[in-house]
Amino acid sequence: MERNEDDGIVGENSQPRAECDGQVSALSSTLFLDHVGQVILTFNSDGLSWKLVQSFNNDESTCLCIELASKSLTEIKFSDVYAVEFINYGLAHESNLPSSGRCLVHNDEMYRFTVHGVQRSTTQPSLWVPAVYTFGHKDLQTCLMWVNRTNASLNLELGRPRNLMVFIHPRSGNGNGCRTWETVAPIFSRAKVNTKCNAAMHFSLKAALHLHYCI
Repeated sequence: MERNEDDGIVGENSQPRAECDGQVSALSSTLFLDHVGQVILTFNSDGLSWKLVQSFNNDESTCLCIELASKSLTEIKFSDVYAVEFINYGLAHESNLPSSGRCLVHNDEMYRFTVHGVQRSTTQPSLWVPAVYTFGHKDLQTCLMWVNRTNASLNLELGRPRNLMVFIHPRSGNGNGCRTWETVAPIFSRAKVNTKCNAAMHFSLKAALHLHYCI
């Protein structure tokens, strides 16, 4: 069953749709967000946003009547996204929210893709922490379309680094400098940033700049 957005009801298998408003094109689909529930995912000019879908009634066996929960609006800007990956077919885990509405069989299987980004820590606003959002859909092409569309927007951001030289003092961070780098290095790999690591006990700024200009 499917109705238009004005009725506030969308079918479970609704297809992506584009809405043109001048120069802005909005794309939206009904997807499943891992550990959250069914959401309406929207592609905006500056990022992705999604709204949680909630049931009108307490009958968890039906998905015919769903309501957009405006208070559940969440988003991530493209400037905070460093990678989008298609992760093939697998389990989509049930919602952790007590009132999200169960529109899928527990731990149902579907095609999935993951959006990797960063966000400010809620407890320490000066820190940025990893944010991972995994979306799923029964239709393979729907997932691939979202991956390709998002990656295309990321590629348009010219300020993103492609190559980085990393200097590490082995005794930094209480002697854990190299170990810390090993922890964060996969983030750069996933973001397709080429890195070259240099670990030295005594590395002056002058020597570092010289090495930089020689590359």
